Amino acid sequence: MKTQPSNNNQNPKTEPMQKDAKGDAQERELRRYQLHNQASDLLEAGDNEGCLKCIQELRRGDPQEPWIDHIKGFLLSESGNQAQAIPLLRRAAKLLPDRLEPKITLGIALMKDGKEDEAEQLLEEALELEPNSFLAMTNLGCVLLTRVEKPCLERAEKLLRRADELMPEDAAIWASLGHALVLQGRQPEAQEALLKAIRVDTTGQQCCWIAQLYPEFAAKAQFKLTELEMSWREKSSRRPGSKN
Repeated sequence: MKTQPSNNNQNPKTEPMQKDAKGDAQERELRRYQLHNQASDLLEAGDNEGCLKCIQELRRGDPQEPWIDHIKGFLLSESGNQAQAIPLLRRAAKLLPDRLEPKITLGIALMKDGKEDEAEQLLEEALELEPNSFLAMTNLGCVLLTRVEKPCLERAEKLLRRADELMPEDAAIWASLGHALVLQGRQPEAQEALLKAIRVDTTGQQCCWIAQLYPEFAAKAQFKLTELEMSWREKSSRRPGSKN
């Protein structure tokens, strides 16, 4: 039987090399962590080009890194390419089973692709993993509203109201809540919710969605979009180097 060599037989010259290797590994792990955070921040800020540069650097460090698939899948899903996004997001969710973000992102992509049942299951898992995740609540509420058969209107409303408690003044939550109330036939409450969604919208996305789905709100939504455009132009003109 072979025995492990004793400590006395170790070559002391290998110790600095082992320490250096450990230090390099820690450095790589730190850099990877920093790139993940940077990519997430850029993604949230809408800087897709900067985010892709982070992905390229992450891929050079570890081509099999599952967070790369998650970020790329998110970008593809947001651009409407669910066919390429979903396989990447499935891999990320499989390799990161204890993380919330891949489940939510995959659930959203599946919802966009018309796979409501699977999306609902994933978002239920995400909510079980983190009961106070307003993103899980909001998107689960949305998928419950989009179900072709037997939409769960009351539960969707409950989830969206709970999400609003966690993230007040979020336009997407109020737009979805307004839609839930319309489907329940509660028109006065629905109108109040949709008008609030328009009022607190800072990106214009919910205004466009509401105007398309509910033409009676198109004029108010367009007025808000005009306000946002004027605000963006004013901010742009104040930037250093901008041409007035």
